[in-house]
Amino acid sequence: MKPFLLLIASFCSYNLSCQNPQTIKVKKENENFYFFQKGISSDTISKNKGDLFYFVVNDKLKNNLIILIENGQLVKTGNDSIFKFNYIRGIAYECLFEKIPEKSLGQPLDKDHMNIKYEFKCLVNGVSAEERNRISFRFKLKNEAVPFLENRFYYRE
Repeated sequence: MKPFLLLIASFCSYNLSCQNPQTIKVKKENENFYFFQKGISSDTISKNKGDLFYFVVNDKLKNNLIILIENGQLVKTGNDSIFKFNYIRGIAYECLFEKIPEKSLGQPLDKDHMNIKYEFKCLVNGVSAEERNRISFRFKLKNEAVPFLENRFYYRE
């Protein structure tokens, strides 16, 4: 019996030592996207309460992002990642990032020497289809019909 147990133990230890070590591969994602309320999150927005949003998008995604907003618009503040929501009843807005090429210092303006910057623009997109006190934010890519994120809020005066 003892030689049998010794044989099983040696077989198990050999089996464990012959296995290849596990490796974990991590894929780096550069498509960061954050949109959430500053301060305490709520489903209700009113003037100067719950109307500030953190909105961070990397440059790669800015080129293809469209934001559809019902009953209001987003406006830039002094901070590049904080936007203020302005309630405008009955109007729908489409927001996007527009490329603005900027000439590098001391270099001629050609494709190899341009820094790409983006300017946030919010344009009127017609009449809102939502009820007067409902606000919706829909985030979608230019080449896709279905939004990848939709947030809904209520407005209280």
